[in-house]
Amino acid sequence: FDGPDRNQSTEKRTTSALPTQVLFLLNSPFIQKQADSFAKRIVDQCATEQEAVAFAYQAVYARAATPAEIAIVSQQVQSLAEQVRAQTDGLPEESRRSAWKAVAKTLFASNEFLHVE
Repeated sequence: FDGPDRNQSTEKRTTSALPTQVLFLLNSPFIQKQADSFAKRIVDQCATEQEAVAFAYQAVYARAATPAEIAIVSQQVQSLAEQVRAQTDGLPEESRRSAWKAVAKTLFASNEFLHVE
């Protein structure tokens, strides 16, 4: 998000994301649409949360998820889906998709996604 100083030649730019930049990113209509599309793709293609986490990490970060990441994200998706279902009396697939939309936005806002090493 940082703009380069055009008056100087720099060997390497610093990478940082301010909280306001991340909030703008998370709330942008583009990211909302992409997260919803990605969540639909995950729900349509993956039967279990473990499979979904592995798929999401491969698609977003181009790497396999660690066992700890699979456990944490799977538990978080199940918890979010239960909360959505309790608040909206929605169908399990709808609540699962809503949970994955929230997780997708989190993945898209991570440093690993925003900054290439």
